[in-house]
Amino acid sequence: MNGRELYLELNRHLLRDAEPSRYLNRICGDPLFRQVPFDMLDRLRQTAQSPIYHPEGSVWNHTMLVVDEAAGQKRKKRPPRGVSVGGAFA
Repeated sequence: MNGRELYLELNRHLLRDAEPSRYLNRICGDPLFRQVPFDMLDRLRQTAQSPIYHPEGSVWNHTMLVVDEAAGQKRKKRPPRGVSVGGAFA
């Protein structure tokens, strides 16, 4: 898989999966995930948060919760035009 293919796969899972975090957690160990531009996502795994406000741990764990919540909200209601689940990574 090359970078473009990984991007397309990420996008497909973010837009279609009920729990995109399952796919993201599965592929985060791929060496391609440590290359630009995906390396910014990889760094989230090592970025700690205050346990007082974020008991889930790393920014990666927090992001996985947000991505899954966004996918669930998307299924409940069609998002306004121009909004995508991928925006959770912004």
